[in-house]
Amino acid sequence: METGPHGGRPPPEGVDVGYPHPPFLDSLLVALDNLGERYTVGGEILTRAGNVSFAGSATGIYATTDGHVAVAASASNAVWARFCAVIGRDDLIRAPEFATAAARRDRRDEIAAIIQRWTGARGKAEVVRILTTAGVPAAPVNNVAEMVADPQVRAREMFVELDHPLFGPLTTTGTPLKLSETPGRVRWLAPMPGQDNEEVFVRLLGHSPEELERWRAEGVI
Repeated sequence: METGPHGGRPPPEGVDVGYPHPPFLDSLLVALDNLGERYTVGGEILTRAGNVSFAGSATGIYATTDGHVAVAASASNAVWARFCAVIGRDDLIRAPEFATAAARRDRRDEIAAIIQRWTGARGKAEVVRILTTAGVPAAPVNNVAEMVADPQVRAREMFVELDHPLFGPLTTTGTPLKLSETPGRVRWLAPMPGQDNEEVFVRLLGHSPEELERWRAEGVI
């Protein structure tokens, strides 16, 4: 009885297949962070809470003059202090109602409004530059055009340019499967209708070129 995709034998060099059934469900559950434990340990059934993270009172998505940014201004008390200093609100560092993570979680909406007032007066690039320079985690929220142009996305070859016989050069999504010994890549676009008929019917299936031409003339293929 076969116990794996290679009948119990080691997979070919460079191929890391794991189990026959990829654990997609497992990956999705892990991506929920600690929402499971919030229920199994604390009995909480969390529901939607908008753009502010369940885990952090000052972690969320905030509008700017030209889009949105992701900010984690309360990852720790030190990060919160750095954020308050950057926006000129040192009073928030000393205020008891904002001094601890637990206190800040009880005032999520109030803190979100403070962050929003500051980010809303600036562009994405400025917000990210100021915060990251100060040691506060922040990143732009990209639209599709910005995602395609992102330097890291391009370095990972997640969008590649290929030639189409009718439309010329087209940019299409690359592959995330990049194994060390057998790196995946997109080599061509989908074939045109009938493009591979000769390869399939003549070379692979053994029909004659004359049969192929007759089928074309009769509209069979």
